[in-house]
Amino acid sequence: MELSREILFFFSGLGAFNGVLLSLYFLIFKKPAYHFNKYLGGLLLVMSIRVGKSVFFYFNEELASVYLQIGLSACFLIGPFLYCYVAATQSAVGESERKRILNLLVWIPVILIINFSYPWSQYLPYWRDYFIPAIYLQWFCYLLAGAWTLRKLVLRLLFEREIPKRSDILVISILVSNSIIWFAYAAFPFVSYIVGALSFSFMLYILILVLFFGKDLDAVKEKYSDKKIEVEEADSMTVELENIMRQEKLYKDPNLTIADVAKKMNISPHKLSQLINDNIGGNYSAYINKHRIEEAKAIIASNDQYTLEAIGYECGFNSKSTFYWFSSGKLFFVSGRGSSFKFLKSRVKCR
Repeated sequence: MELSREILFFFSGLGAFNGVLLSLYFLIFKKPAYHFNKYLGGLLLVMSIRVGKSVFFYFNEELASVYLQIGLSACFLIGPFLYCYVAATQSAVGESERKRILNLLVWIPVILIINFSYPWSQYLPYWRDYFIPAIYLQWFCYLLAGAWTLRKLVLRLLFEREIPKRSDILVISILVSNSIIWFAYAAFPFVSYIVGALSFSFMLYILILVLFFGKDLDAVKEKYSDKKIEVEEADSMTVELENIMRQEKLYKDPNLTIADVAKKMNISPHKLSQLINDNIGGNYSAYINKHRIEEAKAIIASNDQYTLEAIGYECGFNSKSTFYWFSSGKLFFVSGRGSSFKFLKSRVKCR
């Protein structure tokens, strides 16, 4: 029993210690010194402080109250640092940077006021009944804001079915892992208090794996990013691609991937992606769905017996919601299942 406690302490404590080291790497040594690296370093630092408090308190319930207060106060900055990191990875350089920094700084006076006005040792009921629930509610709101910020990235990865960049995997992994850690702490006492610390250690090791052993993901992208397809070759490939789409109607397959199309053309998926991005315009998902929308127009113009859902499936969309998502503004505006086909036909003819 004693041995299992020692092992538990080792793995949970090691995560907090490594988290501090990794945070210093991002805050001080990581080059180039992008803002999102600083935010990630800050996130890891406050998480390490919070988790370190949990580890020591779990194995020593007589821990001085000042350490408990410092650990919980660090929680005030977990959500803001997480959101700033996610937002910075999804925006252009310098875009809204002042707002993100202000979003962090505004919590500093809040932390100081609470800590000096309501010390843990004298106001334990206030912390238990008010401050701790407020901390986890604030953290949860920032998690939702981060998830909303990543919605476009997630949809793009789901629909394009291309190899994601290492940075994409990293930011999604951090958001998901942070959500798990939040749940582990918020669910106490329904789950063991140490679960949050172990979850952080798990997140940290995933982060290290992605950072230092996932470089080949970016290398595959970079290998083709600098190679431009010659104009004559691009024109020839574009004609071939259009012929395949018109004759074989590959887009009707809802599970069609860029690798499937590239195989038909006897080229690599990366070269096909390069062709679409640089010479045709848009991305693979937009290109395929453009053909699906054109097919939907033809069906609506010639047949009024189909339901909207049936048209979507016939054209290759794998769900009604996906069909509505891509067709909105391109084919017609769907206001409900009972939309008039006469109205839809008139819209198609006008276009």
